[in-house]
Amino acid sequence: MSKISSFASQSLVTISATGSSDVGYRSNNEDGRIGSHIVSRAQGSGVIVSKEGHIITNYHVIRGKSYIQAILGDGEVTTARVIGVDQLLDIAVLKIDLQKDLQPIPFGNSDEVKTGQIVMALGTPYGWAKTVTQGIVSGRDRKFNSVGINYIQTDATIHQGNSGGPLINIYGEMIGINSSILSGRISSGGTLGFAIPSNIVLQAFKQICEHGRPMRGYLGIDFVESSQGLKNFIHYQDKDGAIINSIRYNSPAEKAGLQIGDVILECNGNKIEEAKELLRELESLQGGDTIRFVVWRQGRKLSAKITLDDTTKELELNNDSILVRNGITARDLSLVERTSGVKGIVIEEVKAMSNEHKNLESELKAGDFIFSVDGQEINSVKELDNKLKKAPVVIFFVRNNRMFRLKLQLDNTVQGTSSKNTGKSYF
Repeated sequence: MSKISSFASQSLVTISATGSSDVGYRSNNEDGRIGSHIVSRAQGSGVIVSKEGHIITNYHVIRGKSYIQAILGDGEVTTARVIGVDQLLDIAVLKIDLQKDLQPIPFGNSDEVKTGQIVMALGTPYGWAKTVTQGIVSGRDRKFNSVGINYIQTDATIHQGNSGGPLINIYGEMIGINSSILSGRISSGGTLGFAIPSNIVLQAFKQICEHGRPMRGYLGIDFVESSQGLKNFIHYQDKDGAIINSIRYNSPAEKAGLQIGDVILECNGNKIEEAKELLRELESLQGGDTIRFVVWRQGRKLSAKITLDDTTKELELNNDSILVRNGITARDLSLVERTSGVKGIVIEEVKAMSNEHKNLESELKAGDFIFSVDGQEINSVKELDNKLKKAPVVIFFVRNNRMFRLKLQLDNTVQGTSSKNTGKSYF
């Protein structure tokens, strides 16, 4: 094991990133503004993945930084330039130019990773170079944020500064990039470490090197395994398939007619027995690619043909949404949430885009659950958007187990960003 970690450490680098910004503040003694120059620094880990000097690290390590250095295992310090980033995956690809032989780490196949196998996390926490910790894969297909990535969970100790370093197997192959930790969530007060699977990293690396940015296809769905509880809820009795848990409003999936509760049985002619098989089918697809689904819906099999959008266009997809244009992000309830019997939509974010939004921001908040519009049950964001196109609406929503009423009127012009909130909320 020591030989493996020693070999892999030759690919490990320390990333030192520096940035600066000019800020202004009001002097206590004068009316004028005084400028201040703020310097920010960050340190993390990276790993050499090509003989040409390509390095992979986490995007958050170099975010907002203009000067980046890579410190190699032999102590040599060199400037690194940014080739491209994938903000969604939290990956950055850097490049160093040196007239010397570099030792790139080999990519392993993260699809073959198994719970319980021995792994090592390499990094430079707190500036300590070539730090190696050993543990096991504690779990696979972990989701703990809204990104939608199935992370590899490990109990190998990961500290601040390990971000961007490799998670390797006993053969010295990189099976993931150490990305996140959850601290103090377990009784011992320790941490849970999460790594981005190497197959996802490799795909992003290739796209960034070829196009300068990620070309990941955007479908707009989240899917889950077909558990017995969910199957009973949608009256589906077969064992195969991945169940659509949620669909983003105005996404390619929604436009193609897919619905929450649909069961995906086939993808591009390949049978889908469980959700992870669908994930593998979708991981390599890019914007502009076409996929064909066979789905089960209420006892019938239906076909759907969908052209994926580019992830960079995801925000643009909602330009014709009144809610989004007025700084409101909402979502339909997921299938898992609907199994409890509730209906409605959830507000994810209320962002003031002008001074006229201040009333809206103070009366409608993230986490609010809207269950009624103009006295009728509401089941989708699309329903609310359509009603707002015609006239002001009266919404009933719940916040912290208390019910409120609000008269809501938003600007329906494409260029406009103002809103009018003509009512007051009350019990």
